[in-house]
Amino acid sequence: MKKAIFGIVALASVAMTSCDTDVKDSIGTYGYPQLNLVTDLQSGTTSIRKSTYSVYVNHTQGIASISTPEPFSINDVKYNFATDTVAIKDTFLDTPIGKSPVTQINGAKGNVNNDPSLPLNNFKCDVANFQVPYQLIAIKDVPNVSTNLQSLMLDYSIGDRFAVKSIFNDVFYTGKTLTTYPGEGGALQSYTNEELFYRVILDTEKNKAKVVMYSAKFAQEMPKTLNIVLDNLDVNLSRGSYTITGKDIVPKVAEGNGLTENENFIFNSFTLTFEDSHLTTAVITYKVKGIFSGNFRGSCLVQYKVSQ
Repeated sequence: MKKAIFGIVALASVAMTSCDTDVKDSIGTYGYPQLNLVTDLQSGTTSIRKSTYSVYVNHTQGIASISTPEPFSINDVKYNFATDTVAIKDTFLDTPIGKSPVTQINGAKGNVNNDPSLPLNNFKCDVANFQVPYQLIAIKDVPNVSTNLQSLMLDYSIGDRFAVKSIFNDVFYTGKTLTTYPGEGGALQSYTNEELFYRVILDTEKNKAKVVMYSAKFAQEMPKTLNIVLDNLDVNLSRGSYTITGKDIVPKVAEGNGLTENENFIFNSFTLTFEDSHLTTAVITYKVKGIFSGNFRGSCLVQYKVSQ
């Protein structure tokens, strides 16, 4: 029985979920709204497109297929497909903390728009559980959480026309932040913070991002933690990935029920890149007020710590 990952899908997916109890096999159909990073292989341009994927699973036989009831569109052309049925595999991905369980649906075949010149190539799909912190502090002008508890990590090409990679518009990254700064006498000091986590919210229409830092503290000497909002960061798209950057950002700090600009903690620079092909392990670096150099590495996936 292949149920480990799909067991909580009903909590995360759209209302397409169904379960057939009138047949011998245990089956289900699950829907996933997704963002697609689509690169036109002819022009080299990359854009973000919305769609919905439907995953049919026969849990008893351990097989699955994928289709697009709501396909993505480019220049008014809709690109949809329905794959054949392939075996699924429950496994684990390495994360900065430990392991994260995924269900893999790889190697599926199909023709996009029923066109033999547009075959699905190198189709990879991992079904993964994403982090959603509990008891998250409400911050004015920060949207309510829209993170799906479960999403698809897709990577495939459509003939020689498009390369497609899934991305996520509202995710939380946890891990370890190491901050270095000059101490007394100019000696370099360091501070490690494993409570600080980062939320990244994409504005796909403007290619901008909002980054929220919860429980931020850059040095042991800081009297309290801060909840910091960085607005209007640049999202730079490329084939199979993207980066988030910003310079000379005046952060907003949550105080009471509102946000206050704080020029005492200007971010001279901010960069977010990805370490893995799934775009789930983020590396974040920044410089604050010309003093604090922050370095973070962490994942947006549910992770199970490995004992050191």
